Amino acid sequence: MELTRHPLAATNLLFGVSNFFVLPLPSAWELVRGPFEPEVDRQTRREEISWVQEGHAMYLLVHRAYRATVELRIAIRPRTAAPRTPMRPLDRDMAPRQMPIGGHGATYQLSEQLRGWWPRKRVNTLSLAFPCDVLGRGIALELLEEEGQEAHLREILQALSQLQCH
Repeated sequence: MELTRHPLAATNLLFGVSNFFVLPLPSAWELVRGPFEPEVDRQTRREEISWVQEGHAMYLLVHRAYRATVELRIAIRPRTAAPRTPMRPLDRDMAPRQMPIGGHGATYQLSEQLRGWWPRKRVNTLSLAFPCDVLGRGIALELLEEEGQEAHLREILQALSQLQCH
């Protein structure tokens, strides 16, 4: 699978430019800025590069051919232990699993959740969390896809193994 790498960063008046990480996506997927600006509450430096130590962001991933949209939520917190993967009641047997992400051990879970007020919609969710001990931070990602195409989340999950977090 051919991947396109997207550096995700935020600009802050006090901190300047801070990197969240480099996001690999299959070439058919496009990265679009979310509804609000990425926020950085704390940053750290490693070899002249500033990294987000605490912050959050939201992006949209759009599949060019299928017109599918996946919402990507990012939360980074200072810590040395792995952040907890949000657990949701499952309609299917999709227990948390392990995989390597950028050289770290990550926990991920595919699930379904109900979203919205009325009528409520079923949304496929991929929750993923791992510690980056090099920078002393925990990274949590949540991907939501409303079109019912779990295969889209699995394709993105496969690409995430190449994520660069430091």
